[in-house]
Amino acid sequence: MTDEKLVEAWQGGDEVAFAEIFRRYNGRILAFITRIVGDSHRAEELVQEVFVRVVTHSRTFDGREAKFSTWLFQIARNLSLNAIRDRGRRREDTMADETFPQAGRQSPSIEGRLAVDHLLQKLPEEQRSVFVLKHDQDLKYQEIAEVLNIPIGTVKSRMHAAIGTLRTALQGARP
Repeated sequence: MTDEKLVEAWQGGDEVAFAEIFRRYNGRILAFITRIVGDSHRAEELVQEVFVRVVTHSRTFDGREAKFSTWLFQIARNLSLNAIRDRGRRREDTMADETFPQAGRQSPSIEGRLAVDHLLQKLPEEQRSVFVLKHDQDLKYQEIAEVLNIPIGTVKSRMHAAIGTLRTALQGARP
């Protein structure tokens, strides 16, 4: 069943339809928010806030204007950015203490992922959002443009800049 059909069923009172929506998107929204705010505990709280907003604002969703996933990721992004602003600092301020364990205690793939996460947090938020939506959430450029409410050309230029920044940082990190 499509997302839009599930939303329609849920708006009609089918609680099982909402449970399916939650099942489909809970993990994806959590991963997205975690990459944006950089704090897994805060991300879990924000996921709850996202779904509270979905419930309280479900009547504002119009499937003719946007896909449900686009609408949902817009809510998640807005809440994430608000959390960053409220916190007054970005993840790189605390990341070393929170996520980098002692050497040799993690497998190389996990250490590599942590290193990439660390580099992503150094990207400007505009580039990071585009990169995460494309590579973690597998959205198309047009969908990213809709989520971020920016032209598709801006999405592409931010992606290009993000990749260039990451490439330079990775080359500089090599021994």
